[in-house]
Amino acid sequence: MINEHKPIDNLVFELQERAKELNCLYTIEDSLNRSEISLRQAFHTVINSIPPAWQYPKECKAKLVYGDIVYQTSDFEETKWFIQSDIVVQDKLVGRIAVYYLSEFPQANNGHGPFLKEEKKYSIGKFFHKETVVNDLSTLEKVNETVKTENLRGTSPYNIDKSYI
Repeated sequence: MINEHKPIDNLVFELQERAKELNCLYTIEDSLNRSEISLRQAFHTVINSIPPAWQYPKECKAKLVYGDIVYQTSDFEETKWFIQSDIVVQDKLVGRIAVYYLSEFPQANNGHGPFLKEEKKYSIGKFFHKETVVNDLSTLEKVNETVKTENLRGTSPYNIDKSYI
């Protein structure tokens, strides 16, 4: 007997997955555009917003490398089931973001391993290409470098974590 609700169930599933992805992308965009938080805080928000957006959130972990600093979700583990995207700022490779599954899942019906076509298609690294984010990252890098230099000289009232001394 054919399940008459199967097409509707599939549509509901697809819409739920897209809603999770959109929530993730909005959270990422918001955190990268907020001037009142540090880059470190923004990147922690980014990596922690990723697993809930994936098809198997309880088995999903994220890792972001920016320069020589690594940010990762708790209990992070690299596995063979992952997708990744470069972070490019002003035509310069500055990092990479990757999403891992901790265990094997059935191949999605689109030939991308356990990742849905949409998970593979949309690249979180794209957010680092946006003009405002690129400018913010460049400005933050310059400010952090200035604060580090002034801290070494003893002339800055701020520490590197952006808190007032």
